[in-house]
Amino acid sequence: MELGSFTSAIELAATLNILYIAVEFSKSYSYIIIRHIVQIDNFVTRCKEECYAHLDEETLKNIPDNIAGRNTKKLREALSIDISKEKSEIAGMKDFFNQLISKRIKASSICFSCISLYLFLFCILSLFYSGVQNEHIFIDMFWLLFTTLSYIIVLGLSLFDGYIHRWVSLKLILMALFIISIISGIITYIASFTTNPIQQNFFIYNYLAMSVVMTAILPYIHFIIYTIKTYYIVKELKGAMNSHVDETKKRCLEIENKINNFNSFKSTYEQLEISLPDA
Repeated sequence: MELGSFTSAIELAATLNILYIAVEFSKSYSYIIIRHIVQIDNFVTRCKEECYAHLDEETLKNIPDNIAGRNTKKLREALSIDISKEKSEIAGMKDFFNQLISKRIKASSICFSCISLYLFLFCILSLFYSGVQNEHIFIDMFWLLFTTLSYIIVLGLSLFDGYIHRWVSLKLILMALFIISIISGIITYIASFTTNPIQQNFFIYNYLAMSVVMTAILPYIHFIIYTIKTYYIVKELKGAMNSHVDETKKRCLEIENKINNFNSFKSTYEQLEISLPDA
């Protein structure tokens, strides 16, 4: 199996990876995509509609300063402050959700950009390798080692981005590429003195085709992982936003209950004044 059969796929992967880096750094592509999928405006609109219905300031204003000889001014002022506080929080909810999204995708965005740079360079090297494949067994051995170590780098960054993003940078990725190349070269050099022709032919027969397949798949594998992780990130963000809206609605409902209790007590007292004869 020749890697030359997959050069078009590798060229496409190189284009996608370098394009992602350019768009991510210029327009925060990940943030825009997640924000579009989550649809923040729907959450904010629902919260306004459901919460504002419970914040009845007119009813609160109509409650007298004195009911049954008890001063209600301080309690009414406290409820008025609570209403203003909730309305202010609802007004700033869109910014809060934007910050929540930005914070959540930061790790994925950093690591994915670094992976894309690594895989862009990997694709370029793959195209060079396709021109010299089968020229010498140790070139093929070097490439298999290099590809295997690249899988470890890509999968590690993709799966554990939440833990290692603080230490990941484009500079570090370039260093990793260089170190992996050195390690692969050293192992290949040692193998050239420690293997015999039978072992070398065994390698060609069993691993060369696998090396080609691994090379063709690697530039795309992180896109698959990224898509799956994006699904769960969106699910997590929607859950967090729903919880935030529900908590806000709960507080607004408590305010409404307090206002209704005031109003109910007022109505009861007025009824008592009407129905009871003067002493």
